[in-house]
Amino acid sequence: MSNVKGFKFNPITGDATITKSFAKRMSNPYSEEYILVQIYKQDNPNMRLLQRTIEKSGKYRLGYISETKMLRYIGCQDSAVELLKEFLEQKELSKSLPHPIEHLRKWFFTKFPGYVTLAEINISRMETAEDVQETTPQSIPVKKETPLKKASGQ
Repeated sequence: MSNVKGFKFNPITGDATITKSFAKRMSNPYSEEYILVQIYKQDNPNMRLLQRTIEKSGKYRLGYISETKMLRYIGCQDSAVELLKEFLEQKELSKSLPHPIEHLRKWFFTKFPGYVTLAEINISRMETAEDVQETTPQSIPVKKETPLKKASGQ
């Protein structure tokens, strides 16, 4: 039982923090993990098991934009043709450098300091489309056509 990982007991609060893999191994009643928890439960009947979570920062890191996303963003601009030519020139220049993608990213963020993701662009377009849809009438009259009649005598 000395080699059990993923279990940490806090004697002050009476809680035990376990990892996801420990919980999975503990589901087997014949495992070392299950036996360890039972031993702690005997000494601390009110012990709670808490699963450890790793909190993500939630920050969107612009520095890791891919070349594909750069090209898509450039394609959405008004002067896409000139910008694409400039992008391809920068790409050729960056091939001689040790980290070509870093050079492209630096160029991209200096060229587009107010960069927003394509998802944000699509959201703003959807909001604009919803505004337009709200201002247009819901029912547009459609002229009904009469069905063709079979010619008699044929």
